[in-house]
Amino acid sequence: MFTCLSTGVLKSFVNTLTHKHVNTLTMPSLYEQLGGESSIHKIVSQFYNKLFSDIMVSFLFQGAPKDRLISQQTKFLCKAFGGPNNYIGKSPGSAHKHLPILPGHFDRRIQILEQTLTEFNVPENLKQKWIQIENSFRTKILKGSHDSSNH
Repeated sequence: MFTCLSTGVLKSFVNTLTHKHVNTLTMPSLYEQLGGESSIHKIVSQFYNKLFSDIMVSFLFQGAPKDRLISQQTKFLCKAFGGPNNYIGKSPGSAHKHLPILPGHFDRRIQILEQTLTEFNVPENLKQKWIQIENSFRTKILKGSHDSSNH
C-alpha cells in the first residue's frame, strides 16, 4: 500500500503519526496542572500576604514592594513549573544575597507555603512537586551559601 509513496512522504507521514502519539502521552506541566498563571498568582499573593505578616520572617520583607515581589515570584514560578518564561529578574542567589536568611527562616517559609497550598485545595502530589522545586533553591538562598556558582 505504501510502495507508491515517496520515501520523503512516507517519513513525513510516520513522523506526524509518531509526534501526535507522543504528544497525547505527554503529562501536563505543573504549570498546567495548577491552572496556569492566574491560579499561581492567586496562591502566591496569599502566600506573600502571610509572609509579610509572619512574626518569624516578616522582617526579611521590611521595605520591600509586596506587589512587585508577588509579580516577580509568580513569573519565576511559572517558568520553573514549565510555563511561559516571562521572568527577567535576578537568580535566586543574587536576589537574596543581602538577606540574613537562616535555615529556620527557610523552613518557616516552606511551612507557610504548605498551609497556603492546603487552603487552595492543591492536590497533595502537586503540593509536593511545588515544595520540591522551592527546596531546590534552599542552598542558593541561605545566608553564607552564596558563591559565584549561584549567579
